Amino acid sequence: MLIGGGGHARVLMEIISLSGSFEVEALLDPNIAPGTLVSGIRVAGGDGLLPGLFSRGVRNACVAIGSVKDNSRRASIYEKLKKAGFSLPLLIHPKAVISGSDISEGAQVMAAQSQAGLSNRR
Repeated sequence: MLIGGGGHARVLMEIISLSGSFEVEALLDPNIAPGTLVSGIRVAGGDGLLPGLFSRGVRNACVAIGSVKDNSRRASIYEKLKKAGFSLPLLIHPKAVISGSDISEGAQVMAAQSQAGLSNRR
């Protein structure tokens, strides 16, 4: 299950699809009308659906909110998911290059930055 239905959610759906480790069963975003398709997955509704999804056996969740100046919303969702009993799997793009470092639960490692800008500021 992903919490968030914007561009970052689409990136995570691609990583999940390429890794083959999980399947996205639900997409929650209170700012998108239920039934709207996001990369082929229907938005189910908002965070209020979490208890029902957990009782139906959904155990993995990902915070799929990207590009924000203040991470308090992400942290709040993470805590809400943990208190509800969800696991937050580590998502690593199959083409990402990483060291043998410890990576925390719920971390998301992308393969590349596709919207980077370079400039010469000499």
